[in-house]
Amino acid sequence: MSFILVLDGPKDDDVQEKIDGLTFIVEQDLVNLFGGFTIKSFRSGDMIRLMITPDKQIEGGGCSSCPSCG
Repeated sequence: MSFILVLDGPKDDDVQEKIDGLTFIVEQDLVNLFGGFTIKSFRSGDMIRLMITPDKQIEGGGCSSCPSCG
């Protein structure tokens, strides 16, 4: 399962969480579907990477299973 991160502003029904000065915004439909997310960061060379995993795995996958698509 993969997720696309974008720089965006919140919509009225989005869930917001501020962590170490960064605000993460997630659509409420995704929180309902996956039960939330865990974000881990790690350094790879001179870059800091984020790994985002859903709290609940669902069957299927791909863009067609995402409520954000379509």
